Amino acid sequence: MASHPSLSRPPIWPHPARLRYHYLSRIIIPLGPEKNHTVHKLLTTSLALVLVASTTTAATPPNASWQFDREHLSGRTFNALAGPLPASFTGQPQFSPAKAPGPPAAIRLTGKASPRQRLHVGKTITDAAAVLPTTQMTVSTWIRIDSAGEWTGFISAVQDNGNYEKGWLLGQHRSHFAFALCSRKTGRLTYLESPRLFETGHWYHVVGTYDGQSQRLYVDGSLEAESTTQSGPIDYPPKGVLAIGAYEDDNEYYPLTGLLERTSIWHKALSAADIQALFRSRADRFPGILAQPPSVVDWPTFNRDNQRTGISEQPLKLPLVKQWTHHVPSPAPAWPDPARQDFWHRKQALRGRVNYDRAPHIVAAGGRVILGHSADDTVRCLELSTGRLLWAFTAGGPVRLAPTISDDRVLFGSDDGHVYCVRLDDGRRLWKRPAAPDVRWIAGNQRLISAWPIRTGVLVEAGVAYCCAGIFPTQGVHQVAFRVSDGHRLAANRVTVSAQGYLTRRSGRLFVDTGRDPAGGFLAELKRRGKGVGRETSTLADDYRFSFVGAGDLRIGGADGHVAAFDRRSGTKTWSAPVSGRAWSLAIAGGYLLASTDTGEVTAFGPRPVDRPISHDSRPTPSAASPSASTTAILKALPHRRGYAIVLGDSNAQEGINLARHTALQVHVLLNSPQAVTRARETVWQHGLAGRVTPVHSKSPRAETYVDSLFNLALVPPKATPARIATAARLVRPWGGLVVECGSGKILSRRGPLEGAGHWSHMYANAANTVCSDDRHVTGPLDLQWFGPPGPRQMIDRHHRTVAPLFVAGRLFVPGDDRVIAVDGYNGTVLWNNAVPDSRRIGAFRDCSYLAATDDAVYVASGNRCLRFDGDTGRTLTTFTVPPAADEKPREWGYLAVVGDTLVGSAVSPGASRRKHSREAIEEGTYYDRRPIVGSEYLFAFDRKTGRHLWSYHTGAGLLPNPTIAIGNGAVSLIESDNKQTVTKAVGRATPKDLFSQGARLVSLDLKTGSVRFSRPHDFSAIEHSVYLAASPGRLVVVGSRNDGEDPKKSRVWYDIQVFDDTEGDRLWKGTQKQTTSIGGSHGEQDHHPVIVGSMLYCEPFAWDLLTGKRVAGFGWKNQHRRGCGTLTASASTVFFRDGTASMFDLESNTYRKVTTTTRPGCWINMIPAGGLLLVPEASSGCTCNFAIQTSLAFRPRKP
Repeated sequence: MASHPSLSRPPIWPHPARLRYHYLSRIIIPLGPEKNHTVHKLLTTSLALVLVASTTTAATPPNASWQFDREHLSGRTFNALAGPLPASFTGQPQFSPAKAPGPPAAIRLTGKASPRQRLHVGKTITDAAAVLPTTQMTVSTWIRIDSAGEWTGFISAVQDNGNYEKGWLLGQHRSHFAFALCSRKTGRLTYLESPRLFETGHWYHVVGTYDGQSQRLYVDGSLEAESTTQSGPIDYPPKGVLAIGAYEDDNEYYPLTGLLERTSIWHKALSAADIQALFRSRADRFPGILAQPPSVVDWPTFNRDNQRTGISEQPLKLPLVKQWTHHVPSPAPAWPDPARQDFWHRKQALRGRVNYDRAPHIVAAGGRVILGHSADDTVRCLELSTGRLLWAFTAGGPVRLAPTISDDRVLFGSDDGHVYCVRLDDGRRLWKRPAAPDVRWIAGNQRLISAWPIRTGVLVEAGVAYCCAGIFPTQGVHQVAFRVSDGHRLAANRVTVSAQGYLTRRSGRLFVDTGRDPAGGFLAELKRRGKGVGRETSTLADDYRFSFVGAGDLRIGGADGHVAAFDRRSGTKTWSAPVSGRAWSLAIAGGYLLASTDTGEVTAFGPRPVDRPISHDSRPTPSAASPSASTTAILKALPHRRGYAIVLGDSNAQEGINLARHTALQVHVLLNSPQAVTRARETVWQHGLAGRVTPVHSKSPRAETYVDSLFNLALVPPKATPARIATAARLVRPWGGLVVECGSGKILSRRGPLEGAGHWSHMYANAANTVCSDDRHVTGPLDLQWFGPPGPRQMIDRHHRTVAPLFVAGRLFVPGDDRVIAVDGYNGTVLWNNAVPDSRRIGAFRDCSYLAATDDAVYVASGNRCLRFDGDTGRTLTTFTVPPAADEKPREWGYLAVVGDTLVGSAVSPGASRRKHSREAIEEGTYYDRRPIVGSEYLFAFDRKTGRHLWSYHTGAGLLPNPTIAIGNGAVSLIESDNKQTVTKAVGRATPKDLFSQGARLVSLDLKTGSVRFSRPHDFSAIEHSVYLAASPGRLVVVGSRNDGEDPKKSRVWYDIQVFDDTEGDRLWKGTQKQTTSIGGSHGEQDHHPVIVGSMLYCEPFAWDLLTGKRVAGFGWKNQHRRGCGTLTASASTVFFRDGTASMFDLESNTYRKVTTTTRPGCWINMIPAGGLLLVPEASSGCTCNFAIQTSLAFRPRKP
């Protein structure tokens, strides 16, 4: 059975004649390339609405029934309570004890696939024919699920294999009870699902019925879902089994983990009254089986209660009328939009998975409305009846999730890593506590935040406030509990998940959402309080996907531009009203419906008629003022006005305010007392700069709580001590960070390059293709420096394996989809974002890069041109054009490198470089064996400053494979094919066989003049897949891959290494290595690029002495193989790579470490050790796997 995708699809309401006291939503769910299932859901009906019980059940005994306890077990057979057939058990039976007043004894099933525990009625479906219903049926089970997988079967007689679907099953799917049935009319299974999630560890009575026309699902006596799709006799498979305690067919087995007490089958459809009577007749055997709704007034926390049910018993009186609006700033969500599509899986219109701060989320109680904010860091309290602002409290960072109201207190977490508790009536702070064990400021999601931001909100249970701090497990994620009354820390421990999203009470346990990973994480045991009602999932149309709540018999959805209410039984839209933006947050309190949107509009709808709704606005309006002389001097010195600034030793926030008024800088002002911080925050609020200027209490003038090199600008007071100036110099970034004196604007220092730092100026680190930056700083362990944009939306899809990002002189240049994005490498500030049409390249390892960077500029090949952009501003400085070919036909720019003042390029046939974005393009050029390599027809060089054409190289022989062009030691080295047909082919690509089978030459050209230093024939004919050339002092290295046979099971990938003298072209040594990977690999097993670190050559998973050609013994590569695509990158001491997630290997200590456990690196190169940092710009665009975080990152070596 294929996995169900999201169940958010537009409902199709049934014919009015079919409507009773429920409503039906019909959803077509794609289940793989050849399967569609019809899934029907019905909102839960409370027990109070079910018809009174009758005595019908007692008069209608089941046709088959089995009691699963020791009394009815004989050997390995459970004797039937009713019917002719027993149930045979395979395995060792275990039973739960029967304890009064606890539940009765029941068989305990382990859920293990091996060894299997089986409960079968007969050996085949044919054997079970006597108990199988044919035209009508009821199947009933008393069940307790202790662990829920994707699927679980309670009882099944089913086959669901591709297009072949027959029979029926009762079970669960993704924590929803499910009943599936196939009739002869349709030949397809119809799946009914309960809209409410069940809770593990609790007893339920689950029933499915079919009367020949209608199929129904009941839970605990209440009708949950209905469909009229099926009709006529049940369509059974000719082979299979009647399995109890599992969903079992020919190729699938999904067993139950939990307890099974009784299962029964009727050959008729019991009525709703019958099923209610059956439930009531046995419910007292199962203490706690009756669900207990949360005891909550109003809407004090996200989705009303700690179970996040989002359903209020309080009715809303329709029609609702807009009472008031209150405008706050538009939010600043942490995470940008996802990619538009996943090409590999052919998924379109991808949606963001992490949406907790798309709007200011609302809570309400006691006549107050509370909302936090991600842009101005302020929690606001509004009067419920009028919408007027009662108070505002500004935290030290974004408040991204809804606050929680607990009695007379409001609790919330902030990205500054603290939990705050303020008074509900006036906003006065009662306490503030750090949730993490340390204080460290970094840049995150374009803000200055704690390295351990609170992205879970605060859940209050029995006087205890729970939260988590941190989202990167390798950096530390901490679960903390505080006493609400005084903030005393009660408990703390480290967890291994990315804590992003609301904490939830479920089945007496505390769980947390985990960002993009839907699995969530278990945190703690709570005091059990009986079975909850379960969270209800939306069955509204897809337009209303942004939010979903309920009030009495109404279900309310938030859409783009409006909100609407629907009758719970019929699905009829009963009311709607416009709002401005997408209604991501809904709440119900005091007879009002409250809506909050992504434009910052909060609206209250109520039953009272009003002539004109009240309108309020608490958006800050920055005060205007001319820049002071000091600010003017600073503005002239700054290369750009973005990034971060810090003010050290100021007595108030005025210097920060002056700076923020005239730049886009975010400013932290360090003050020496909490009282000064409180006063400064009031001043900042009055000037309309909350969220832009943040006063911070600093106990130490050394500002140890900030990571080094984070700021673009540091201001120090007049006559600052040398120690204060040294602190400022540490805090500003290399390559241009300014230390300035407050008041005068005098520049005290401009930080220069970081000693020992490396650059990454070309795809493989340098024009020599060593894939090593020689950075002497970057090794493990690592701490976060920043994370945030660029995000996946503007990136090239990961499977297309595009070119590497670059880093030179503090700037990170990220290749986007027909664009280049410049980023401050030390704090993640986006400096500029330029569209560059016709620049996209895919399958870069079978081609070359279109980017090269220098200290002052970045060069981008596009079509037949090369553009030179200013590194700071992105302004176009120069345009170079491909020199004309002898045949005067158009050519495009292929290879690109800059060494000194020489710009080297190559000419390729139009369309030779792969640029298409599609699944077909992936299949053709970015994976698998023996794919064509892009080649150039001729080389050329320009003076990069004057634009003068220096030389061209064109012999008229075969193609010059682009991956073999390298520049080192004053020479341009390459391989030239002797096969002229590789040039005459219009496509400009050729396989290694075509390139090398008729001979090839190793060529060396003088970089300045283009004159031939040598041209030597060598044999490269064994190469089948990829070929690379790299230069090292005195050496040229050629590495190619091949297969040792055609048997996909036995044959292996081999890599051949040839090393040549770089002055004469003589071959010095040859080596070969057998990989552990099979041929035909789809994860780049045949594409690994060699890495040169000093005198060592690393061709994973082996190391070679570059000078002697000897393989190095004892190289401790992890398991000889790693998991994932991509190739190695290296600093002077460490290699970095994808091994499931971002990973590293210290070459000196042979130590393996994980860099992250929650992010996926790209499929070629995006881990760049340079500038004293490990830079990992986003390259997983299009990935729909369940990695918790999708972002750009930078790490720095951890301080001792």
